[in-house]
Amino acid sequence: MTALLYEMIYIWVIAAGILSAFMPLYGYGNAGAWALLITLFISGVPVLFKRSGWLGKVIISGATVTLIVAGFFLRQNEGVRKYFAVHTEWLPMLFIALGAFLLGELSSRARYARMVLSAAFAAGVITEVILDIQPEKLTVSAVFTYILLMLTEEIQRAWKREGDTDQVKHLVFVMPFVIMVMVPVLLLPAPDEPYDWAAFKRIYETVSESIEKIGRHFSKDGVYDPTNVMIGFSGRGDLHGNVSHANDEVMELIDLSSAVSGVRLNGRSFDTFDGLSWTDTDASDSYDGILDTVAFIAATEGYTDKPADYYRRHTFRISYTGISTPYVFTPVKSLVGSDNAFSMVDHSGGDVLWKDDDHIPEQYWVTYFNMNTGNPVFNDLIENAGLPDREAYDEQLRELALEGFEGVSYDDYLKQRERVYELYTPAPVLSDGLKEYLESIYEGAETETEKMDRLCRVLRRFEYTNAPGEMPEYVDDASGMLDYFLLQSRRGYCTYFATAFVLLARAEGLPARYVQGYLVETSGQRNVTVYTYMAHAWPEVYYDGIGWVPYEPTPGMGTFAYWRTEEEAMAIGQGAASGYPGAYGEEEVPPEEDGVYQPEEKGHAIPVRAIMIPVAAGAGFVIFFFIIGNIISSISFRRKEISERYRIICRQDMRLLKLLGYEASCGETLSEFGARIPDDTGQRTLVFIDDLTDFLYGENTELEGPEKRAFEYRKELLERLRRENILKFIGFCLGVGLRKTK
Repeated sequence: MTALLYEMIYIWVIAAGILSAFMPLYGYGNAGAWALLITLFISGVPVLFKRSGWLGKVIISGATVTLIVAGFFLRQNEGVRKYFAVHTEWLPMLFIALGAFLLGELSSRARYARMVLSAAFAAGVITEVILDIQPEKLTVSAVFTYILLMLTEEIQRAWKREGDTDQVKHLVFVMPFVIMVMVPVLLLPAPDEPYDWAAFKRIYETVSESIEKIGRHFSKDGVYDPTNVMIGFSGRGDLHGNVSHANDEVMELIDLSSAVSGVRLNGRSFDTFDGLSWTDTDASDSYDGILDTVAFIAATEGYTDKPADYYRRHTFRISYTGISTPYVFTPVKSLVGSDNAFSMVDHSGGDVLWKDDDHIPEQYWVTYFNMNTGNPVFNDLIENAGLPDREAYDEQLRELALEGFEGVSYDDYLKQRERVYELYTPAPVLSDGLKEYLESIYEGAETETEKMDRLCRVLRRFEYTNAPGEMPEYVDDASGMLDYFLLQSRRGYCTYFATAFVLLARAEGLPARYVQGYLVETSGQRNVTVYTYMAHAWPEVYYDGIGWVPYEPTPGMGTFAYWRTEEEAMAIGQGAASGYPGAYGEEEVPPEEDGVYQPEEKGHAIPVRAIMIPVAAGAGFVIFFFIIGNIISSISFRRKEISERYRIICRQDMRLLKLLGYEASCGETLSEFGARIPDDTGQRTLVFIDDLTDFLYGENTELEGPEKRAFEYRKELLERLRRENILKFIGFCLGVGLRKTK
């Protein structure tokens, strides 16, 4: 037991350190505690397997078979596949656990390996600090614990000890004191800042302000842009490798409509892609968001007398709680402020910014016009509405209290439309292989919206992962990125999918842009907290009259935009258009046409066979090998010398006595031990003790009689154990079987 704990100590300390170091990279978020427990369990299984008896090995193997068979069945379930397509962070736990086991075994066996690993772990933490990467508290604690264990072993090695000199046992007994040292480190909160001295704070603030002013002076639009860092995108605008998640609170959405199931908050938009990253070259100060919103409402009102079938107006508040950025986060087709959209914000290159970024308000109102993009009728609107006329546009300016403001007239809208087509349509050069692939996707598609829906559907079948690896060296332009992503890897995070969609939409002659923001699932809640792990990227396509329309090509991400039209509701007897489907209840699923317009499903029930068959397979595996093992053991037992058989039966008898509560004390002779055991069967106990004494200390070579008597005594002890403790009886039988003598 001591040796088992000794190995487990090193393995678990290493597992905790490695996992916590990788938590930001793989985005475990709130699942960190569960991820840690699961990793510790997995890393400990090989040790238990190695140190278990044959029955323990069979049981562990049976459990493994159960999991493998269960995985085979569960992978056929759509809901399970979707979950693991998005939550790829669970897979690295297996490799982390395996790595921890190997390093732990090396640490428990090799003295110099412990020293090298201690230096390597310490160097890793120091490097993170030098690179201004804040290491996780658990990582630092694990590294210090490992170093303390190494030093403890070295100190004990140098001591001159008497009595029990087992170094393994000493380390196990010292471990509770090491834990007492490290637990307070984990429990005590760490300050956000390394120093809390007022003088240093003032110096830092002065330097920061100076740097910010310099940044504003040299930037194109005079705005210092910390947004990429502050909002937690963690490199999502680039294609340079893996991304990490964080779980910091960013903002809060307040007074949402219960009919809203999700919101996309646009933060920044980009127009130019160089093969590895997006940049924003649009320096226009046009009121793009307002022009886009007004034109959309005017075009919709001119197309239908039932605008509620295509958009719905909502108003809610946004409160910044964890960021300070000049960028205003709003849904597309929205106005900041109740009606007057000029009172608080400016516009730059399609983005919305605070007028005075030195005094950003703590909260603001957003009025947005949510589009029914999940319903097929919305595509009809896109295809047929066209540009709004001047009269309809001016009418909406009056309705929104925007009449008379400069920069939002119908002529301004037409100029903005020309600029969008000029800036957001440059298309990449497509390779012949990619052209052929796209032709197979678009075959039979008659409209632009149908092509975009098909493209979206195809991309959603690719693999989502936060760790796609570095881009190949030959990828140096948009064409190379498309060939690599669409024809080779077909895996990546949201930036990959949004980028590919934008470039391919432009290849069809449609203006498209890359957008970064937050994808917030509300599920009908009135108040929702936004965290950094909700940061997301998606494409938006520009259609005449309708303006910017978001798409979601990233696997596993919801669309949040569907409700029945009034006509559809009447057709099924509801009498009125229903509200949002919330979390996509079955009653609110729109008509399915080749799967294009089907919203994200909540998941699929796991069939009973996916549970029963794996359990039966694992149990059958254990039973089969238990029977085979007992047969082999019985055959082996019969072939042993009689003296060895007698030793085995005697050991079993002594173990049965121990299970019944009788164990020889230190210094007690066998005769003294036997005298205090109550015998329900006459003198059988004393006979067994006398036979065993003669065998151990005498020269009795006639063992046929003692063997039979010991076996009969075992039967009596088994019967007594069965009556007194059935669980111990079953455990004993499973552990040794019921071997018979000749």
